[in-house]
This record gives sequence, C-alpha cells and structure tokens, in this order.
Amino acid sequence: MSRIPETSVAILKIAVNVPLSRAFDYLAPDGVSPPAPGCRVRVPFGTRQQTGVLIAHAGESDIAPDRVRRCTAVLDEEPLLRAADLELLRFTSTYYHHPIGEVVAAALPALLRQGKPLDPLVETIGATDLACSVDVEALAKRAPRQAELLEALGDAGGIGITAEELTERLPNWRRTATALFDKGLIERLEVRATDFDESLRPPGVPGPELNPEQQAAVDRLRS
Repeated sequence: MSRIPETSVAILKIAVNVPLSRAFDYLAPDGVSPPAPGCRVRVPFGTRQQTGVLIAHAGESDIAPDRVRRCTAVLDEEPLLRAADLELLRFTSTYYHHPIGEVVAAALPALLRQGKPLDPLVETIGATDLACSVDVEALAKRAPRQAELLEALGDAGGIGITAEELTERLPNWRRTATALFDKGLIERLEVRATDFDESLRPPGVPGPELNPEQQAAVDRLRS
C-alpha cells in the first residue's frame, strides 16, 4: 500500500454513483483544504465528470501517489450528510451487498445527485470595496449615470442588486456599467437565493401532536 507523503493533503474516499463496490481515492483540488465527510465533490471519472460524496478521509491509498487524481471542485461548504447518516449508508451497503456509491446517491434528491446547489444561486451586481473610496459627487459632475448606478449599488450593500431589478430602476444601466466594471468599482456576485430574499425560504411547518408514548420515544432518541 502506498502512503501519501505527510506534506500532502489527506486522501479523500469518494462514493461515486457507479455499480462498483468501493469508494475511490482522490485528492482535494489544488489550493483547497480537504472538505468534511458528507460534502459533495465533482471528480474526473474515466472520460466524464461525476458528482460524488466524500465519505471518509484516509492517509494512504492502494494507488501510487503520483496517480491519485484531484477533485475538480468542492460543491458544498457544509456537509449534506452527517456522520450518523454516512454510518447508516455504509451499513446498508454492506448488509445488502450493494455498491456504496449507488446507496449514497439514493439518499440524495435528484438535483443534488446532479451537482446542483443545495440553495439556488442568484446573480447580482454589487459595488466592490474600491467603490468606497470614490467621491460620488465629483463623479456625478463628469459621469452622472455612473454615479447614479454606483450609488444605487452602494446603498444595496454586499449582496448587490439583480440585473432584472436594475433594469427596472435604471433601464440603460448595462452600458453605464461597462466603465465601472473596467475601473473595478462593481462586480458580478453569486449569492444564495435564500440570503437574497428571505421569502424564498421554506416556511417552518409544525409536526403532528404526539401522544405520551410517542413523545417519550422522541425524547429518548434526542438524548
């Protein structure tokens, strides 16, 4: 068994949705810290890119160190599956003699299996830190439309404004924005839809009322 040098990042054991009864060894992407187990990653698999789930870290691999490939991207900041979830999935794979990658994939909704984000992303236009140093009043004297756009984006804060909303407020903003992009005063951002608009968050729904025996069971499980 080949041990990865101590200076290298840990081996990532990735469950890929293929009919093979094993996890596959990868390294984290260049410059990226190894994600936590339960996170999804995009990996090169044969001639294609596949979405897999990190199920464990390891310090060694059966593959020669120079042949361990790197993940293309880490798709989640936080694990989608908890340690207890991963343990249950490993048990299920072993008990039913079914490939771990297919078992893990079956635990995720179809869009997550396809590598889609857990939270939908919204593209916005926002002001950069450099914009804070601009004298908007002076800019307004020589480029009033640039000043108007920059002021609107500055007032919106760090999450910016969507292109659709900007078009409603400033119909010709795209032509004006070109100069501000070139100066590094504004930028395109991707923010989670739920951060941008709280109304998009699914409402909390209370569960059914429990009888005493059910409540006792829930309390025991929680403890």
